[in-house]
Amino acid sequence: MNTSQGSPNLELVNGESEIVQRDQGNPYGGHTKGYQIVTVESGGQSAVYPCDLLPTHAHFNPLWVMAYDNFPLDSIQQKEDLERVHVGKEAWFIFYHDPFVPACKFDVQGTIVKKWTGENA
Repeated sequence: MNTSQGSPNLELVNGESEIVQRDQGNPYGGHTKGYQIVTVESGGQSAVYPCDLLPTHAHFNPLWVMAYDNFPLDSIQQKEDLERVHVGKEAWFIFYHDPFVPACKFDVQGTIVKKWTGENA
């Protein structure tokens, strides 16, 4: 384990890293150096947690970057790659910043095709 400053609570990784079986951290960059996105696969379904790269469903357009992105041009490319891969997998996109859509599936145009609001849980 590569820990930082002797802390057992922080493991530094370089590249992809399996968090637990079938859950993976993937390096994306763009937002900040070393930025990771978490993907989860279970029961034939997948979900992606894009965190601050795609903070809400309304930010699906790759050109809508955030003021806090350290590398906005990289963020555009990373969002395009992320969306192409995960829309193609019919993955759930999970948003912790979104007050209206905590999770959804998109089509290639960015239209929500399935939405989870928590009310149907």
